[in-house]
Amino acid sequence: LPSSRRHPTGLLAKLGAGNLHNPWIRFSIAGQWSSAITPEGTRAGDGPSFLSTGNFANLLLEASAKTLRAAYNEITPTWRQWVRIAPPAPDFKEINRVLLGEVGYQPEIPEGDEYPERSMSDAREKYFARKHGSIISLSWEAMRNDDLSGFIRIASAEATSMARTINKSVYDLLLVNPVLGQDGVRLFDSANHNNETSAAFGETALNAALVDMLTQTGLDGQATVGVPPRYLVHPVALSSTVDKLLMSTGDLADNKNEGVVNRWGPAGRRRGLEPVMEPLLDANSGTAFYLAADHRLTDTIELAFLQGEESPVFFQEEGFKSDGMHFKICQTWGVAAIDYRGLHKSTGAG
Repeated sequence: LPSSRRHPTGLLAKLGAGNLHNPWIRFSIAGQWSSAITPEGTRAGDGPSFLSTGNFANLLLEASAKTLRAAYNEITPTWRQWVRIAPPAPDFKEINRVLLGEVGYQPEIPEGDEYPERSMSDAREKYFARKHGSIISLSWEAMRNDDLSGFIRIASAEATSMARTINKSVYDLLLVNPVLGQDGVRLFDSANHNNETSAAFGETALNAALVDMLTQTGLDGQATVGVPPRYLVHPVALSSTVDKLLMSTGDLADNKNEGVVNRWGPAGRRRGLEPVMEPLLDANSGTAFYLAADHRLTDTIELAFLQGEESPVFFQEEGFKSDGMHFKICQTWGVAAIDYRGLHKSTGAG
């Protein structure tokens, strides 16, 4: 035999194959792994055990998990820019958000008169954390024939899909216009909530929306509690017009008025409105846009993950009755509109 066969080196030597009488020397390296494993995952014989397929599954899972996390973080869903992330939900029970009514203006107390009793009211919005996920199964033959590392890319594809799904669940609320529990009225309602108009996007539309938001009253209708808009959520179709309005220092109404300041531009009093461009909105309307207040100042849209599932969870299972591998991804969250006062919509049709 050649010297290389008489004196194995490298991996074979580390596997204890230096003795020609060693039964593992008759197999290829891959064969040695499988032949050395009993159903219990240990080496058949004396001495230290080889790594089992279960060990390799863990290693592969670790590699997949790393790819999964990286791929998930590469996606930049726009909902995170303006939606409040609530504390994690501990379970699947109802999530309640209670809105406490405001105390109205304080009355003057004439000399000798008693102080009047005041009352307050409250309301609530409720939602649930819902589980999302799927399974992809690969046959052993498909995995062995995979020379493009498609196995690893499963994690990336699943994670990207999950990120899109979360993003869509948020924007579906804007498009569906749900009924709120506090008053039984839809989120955007011009008559009851004073937060929906039809003006086409521009300075005039933004000015009208600003008035509506700043003059909102609280739950008891006794005090003005409106807050200014912080985010402008719009479809891609409006991106050019939005950029011109928010980035121009001069008034766009007349190109000759170079000395007139654009109040929504970088030098205007209403500067700082942050644009959020979302392609999901274009399929519904290329003209409708939304204003949202800072969620640190007032409730708007809220999303809560199940505790421990702030990122997707990835599982891997080997088939037994048939050769193959099953890959499962899951993540649990709930999303709801909490209050209408910090949100405004314009259909842009005017």
